[in-house]
Amino acid sequence: LWLPGAEMSCTDSCFQAPADRPAVIAGREGASQLTVTSYGELEGLVNRFAGGLLGHGLGPGDPVALYMPMNLECVVAYLGTIRAGCAVVSSADSFSAEEVARRLELGGASAVVTVDRYVRGGKAVVLYERLQEAGAPRTVVVGIAARLTADTPSLQRPAPDAPGIGVELDDELIGKAPPAYLATTSLLRRDGSPALAI
Repeated sequence: LWLPGAEMSCTDSCFQAPADRPAVIAGREGASQLTVTSYGELEGLVNRFAGGLLGHGLGPGDPVALYMPMNLECVVAYLGTIRAGCAVVSSADSFSAEEVARRLELGGASAVVTVDRYVRGGKAVVLYERLQEAGAPRTVVVGIAARLTADTPSLQRPAPDAPGIGVELDDELIGKAPPAYLATTSLLRRDGSPALAI
């Protein structure tokens, strides 16, 4: 060991840049604009997500699976999961329900973070239904509040009684990081505006 007993938070090291500098520049299939998220905005989203996990009883050592495309929500979920002290169980968004079930079992996932669906190559890729088919544990569904593209109908939100978790914004948990909007809402900035258009 180089530094016995030393600890490091990779999430702390991610936010060393000035808060107003671009951290994530993202585009969506079918959209012509790029969305820029600053380091300050990203850290706020990460803190809120971490607080949401902690507020639901997940914490240090609990395995949380990510089953989603590489987008801003995934970056927030990954860093927020680490910041909450949880372990990340990755699962490729191309996995079938059977493959996901096996990955969740091997990783001992206490919860899963996903999106309802997204567009790849002009086709909707449905993830939440696959998780239901896989018998997933508690599921956090983020970023499903808008349309897939201008030409497609609105997304169907999971039924209110569908398995999942959600929290209200509550800055009382600021010591643990303010909570995230989870379940069937988009990630929001501190002022309540959407962090990105999906």
